[in-house]
Amino acid sequence: MGLQRETSERLPLKKVVTNLSLNSIINLSSFNLLPRHRSLLEKGLSFVPTPHFNKFGWIKDLNLFARRLALHLFMEKKKEREAKNLGVSSEDYVHLENLLALLDECPPDSANFSKKFKQKTKFTPSFSDFSNLEVFVNLVTSEIESIRNKDLQWESNLSQAEQLALNELQDVRNIVIKQSDKGGNLVIMDRDDYVAMCMVHLNDNDGYRKLRCDPTQLFTKDLQTLLTQGVQLNLISDDNYKFLLPKYPTIPTLYCLPKTHKSLASPPGRPIVSGNNSLTEHISEFVDCYLRPLVLDTPSYIRDTQHVLQKLSEIHVLPGDILVSLDVVS
Repeated sequence: MGLQRETSERLPLKKVVTNLSLNSIINLSSFNLLPRHRSLLEKGLSFVPTPHFNKFGWIKDLNLFARRLALHLFMEKKKEREAKNLGVSSEDYVHLENLLALLDECPPDSANFSKKFKQKTKFTPSFSDFSNLEVFVNLVTSEIESIRNKDLQWESNLSQAEQLALNELQDVRNIVIKQSDKGGNLVIMDRDDYVAMCMVHLNDNDGYRKLRCDPTQLFTKDLQTLLTQGVQLNLISDDNYKFLLPKYPTIPTLYCLPKTHKSLASPPGRPIVSGNNSLTEHISEFVDCYLRPLVLDTPSYIRDTQHVLQKLSEIHVLPGDILVSLDVVS
């Protein structure tokens, strides 16, 4: 009943709107967007409501923080012991490490690459080895354990109306909220329209082909063979091998960002493939790390719009010259 008494701010479907400002909320769905919903959405998709007190979460975060400190102290002590055994100071030991890397014909940069692409250690030093750290963790843990929810007074960063709007939007299953491709706008679409927008790309037989089965297992074997050769040729280490070959890769997910700057009646979508936790996520980082310096030195490299304008300002266009731009699709 409350929804009916308030003024709707819904944009009629298929209605073309002009003079949109940056960071606007564009409602292309059949959902009635009320002032409280707009107030909430204007905070942006990265906004985080004030979290509720979670005793387990606080203690977990405390121990993760303490672990980072313990690892740092552990490595410092390890270097001090190695420096003492070699009869050099801690400062000189750092330079000695670089010299040893050069003697192994492994420049420091390459050594950093090798250290970067390896799995994070699961080792946790005992806090009892560092008395101050152990006392700190025990005291803070005791304070957290003594906190009672009724003693806490939290100041929410949402008004009551915005909290109601958040609950309502969470319950709506037939809409999709996405950032627009350009302009920083927030776009609300009916789920069926959003799916149709995505299927425009997937139904393009020139750009996509439907597979009969999931090729992840086959590609995993190919990657495993390639990485094994890399280890045998001393191009990568065993640690690199473990990092670059994920144990449980997931299938990348495709989603689209609506191009509302081209059309509001039926906006086309920009397809984006999220490769998080995919088979090629880490190997892509590895390849990019080596290729990036080479790409920066290519004559055709363009960083951004300002770089384009700088390049154009250095070019003298003669009468009769033709400037050409092109775009890549699928």
